[in-house]
Amino acid sequence: MILLVHCFVLMLISPFHWVHAQSIPNNGRLLNAYNAPLTELTSPKTYYFLEFPLPGTPGGSSNAWEFPMCADESPFSFIFRRGTDAHLKKLIVEFEGGPACTRDVDADSDTFCDCVSNGKRRTDWYNYTLKQGTGVGSSSEYTFPSLGICTGVPPGFIRQGEEIIFGKNEDRDDVPLFLRWENKKRGWWNFLSGDVSDVDDWSYIFVPHCTLDWHLGRQTTPAIFTGCPDATTLHHRGGFNVEAVLDWVTNQFSPLGGLDALVTVSGGKLGGCLSSNNDGIPTSSASSIASLTFAQDASSEGIIPRSSALAIMDGASLWHDDV
Repeated sequence: MILLVHCFVLMLISPFHWVHAQSIPNNGRLLNAYNAPLTELTSPKTYYFLEFPLPGTPGGSSNAWEFPMCADESPFSFIFRRGTDAHLKKLIVEFEGGPACTRDVDADSDTFCDCVSNGKRRTDWYNYTLKQGTGVGSSSEYTFPSLGICTGVPPGFIRQGEEIIFGKNEDRDDVPLFLRWENKKRGWWNFLSGDVSDVDDWSYIFVPHCTLDWHLGRQTTPAIFTGCPDATTLHHRGGFNVEAVLDWVTNQFSPLGGLDALVTVSGGKLGGCLSSNNDGIPTSSASSIASLTFAQDASSEGIIPRSSALAIMDGASLWHDDV
């Protein structure tokens, strides 16, 4: 039985807009994915940042070995964007891109060190949470809420805080789908629902890549390296992270009769193997395995019929404007 304790927060979204918030407790930074039920994440098109606290911390996992975590031992978290009530049970799961950094693959130390330097060993928004704590941050135009705010983060904040949260800049094309919905022209994702609904009304999950292993690693002990200034150990636990997200989806949607539709996609410039002409765009074959296995495992768990699940494999080209 889950004990729910409600909290009340005054959240300043803009200088002129106060919101009275009510929801479940969190671990002081983000909402705890272990005890954040879907019944409490009630605002359509709102972004909820859900974190899996580490073992030994308040609300953390009791599994001392196969628990979710990022490569640098920081907590793993993901984003859930709730769909409208009519289309809540239609879900898109996107796996963020990034390189796989292993000495077995990279022949020389310089290549490996470059991979680690350019890869992400923690979630995009982790640094933001450290700076902001449980309070609010501000810019010249807006006062931003904590990402662990009880009612989730409004779409307007995500748009205004995109550069702060995701480290986005003008050279980065592989932004999450929910940002491309507004920043780009009509893309392939808009045609998923046909004439029945707008895919913008669907639920959406963004799985960050913070383990440098294409979301596939299941190592219970860290890989130890020497000779790189940026890291001496890497925790390749992407497989455990994906499994934790699937468990959350299963636990939340099973009481509702499962999902009506599931689309999994390896979005952005995903992968770690450069294309044959060495143009810097990774291939999608290795990292798309996570997209495929998530759809297969969701079907095996009984929350989605195989005929209603779609795994999109061609991740490396999906970021392109002409797709």
